[in-house]
Amino acid sequence: MPQREYILFGGAAGPGKSYVLRWALVELLLTWAGQGYRNVRVGLFCEDYPSLMDRQISRIKREFPSWLGVLKESRDEGFAFHLDDDYGGGIIALRNLADPAKYASAEFAAIAVDELTKNNRQTFDDLRFRKRWPGIEHSPFLAASNPGSVGHAWVKKLWVDRDFSGDDSRFDPDSFLFIPARAGENPYLPQSYWDTLNSLPSDMRRAMLEGDWNVFAGQVFSEWRRDLHVCRPFPIPPEWTRWMGIDYGFAAPFCALWFARTPDKATVYIYRELYETDLSAREQARRIRLASGGENIQLRLADPSMWARREGRSDITPKGPRATVGNSFAQEYAQERILLSRANNNRLAGKNWVHEALAWLIDPAKRIVPPRLQVFETCTNVIRTLPALPYDRINSEDVDTDAEDHAYDSLRYGLGAEKRQEQSAQAVPMEFR
Repeated sequence: MPQREYILFGGAAGPGKSYVLRWALVELLLTWAGQGYRNVRVGLFCEDYPSLMDRQISRIKREFPSWLGVLKESRDEGFAFHLDDDYGGGIIALRNLADPAKYASAEFAAIAVDELTKNNRQTFDDLRFRKRWPGIEHSPFLAASNPGSVGHAWVKKLWVDRDFSGDDSRFDPDSFLFIPARAGENPYLPQSYWDTLNSLPSDMRRAMLEGDWNVFAGQVFSEWRRDLHVCRPFPIPPEWTRWMGIDYGFAAPFCALWFARTPDKATVYIYRELYETDLSAREQARRIRLASGGENIQLRLADPSMWARREGRSDITPKGPRATVGNSFAQEYAQERILLSRANNNRLAGKNWVHEALAWLIDPAKRIVPPRLQVFETCTNVIRTLPALPYDRINSEDVDTDAEDHAYDSLRYGLGAEKRQEQSAQAVPMEFR
């Protein structure tokens, strides 16, 4: 079995995750010094400078003894803790991730990230290629985190669910290790801290006290339950109404969802998804056409930005270069015989439509009244990302658009079809009604 390269200590609040990270780096530097490697640099990262100061720098000032080394700022190393020469002269570089690109040429023998879920997937991929040091074969990536925030979905996918599908199939699953964190592992927590944890609302308590990655503070769709919202696939009857919701993307995933509705309009199913990157608009349309086969798709609601005119090539004229206007993405789709309609992009209305579709109740007889929305278990990206969405830190009524919201956008576009019908009978083709 290979050495564990990616290690996450995560879950409940209070077990000393930040403490573990900084002292783990000290232990690594001392180990390498004992093997003859001196002046080795490791990196300790937080999402921004205030967080770095609060969770790490202020604690290092109090915890690290003076004989171990000195915390200082220098021209060559920036702000860092320098171990004494007697202990190998290693360096813990203290860095923030407000702009991860600035570390493109940096090298670290190990990288530790405090609160990994505060960062998007691109930050993880950028940092892990900075893990290298001459002579040191094993350069670990260490992280600590609570559930929640913009990175919840991708962190949970890799470490908690151990889902290495898609592009992640290139990882060796044995290189990932998840160590669950429990508040009870910290014997120094005062009773007042436990009293506060136990007084939290049930969902927040499950996340902070129990380290439950299926629910977290700031979760938008806390009503999601896999056992209520996910079903096994079955053949969709031909007479059922079918339509689609489509969110464009290239570097970020594009997402297409197929919807079907029972004749009594009581239940809506998401029965198919496409979720891919690096596809042109025309290739996306081809994939949709092939996946749909001969189905009667009565409406395809898409991101309104797909109708924006794009700048094309520059032609040389006697008066100089002239920019021409290229086709919109919607026109590119149309050239592949996939005709689109503009979706309603009212974000708050769309969020409410999703809440309505996910809602479930317990009747007076204590029986569960099932939700209106059902998702085929084959639609793995809807299932993975929808319950992981957090609220935006600025606009507390909206989903954080820095999170992986592509399937969510397609979902709210699709659910808007019925609202569109209700508002105007002329706005939807007759066959959709």
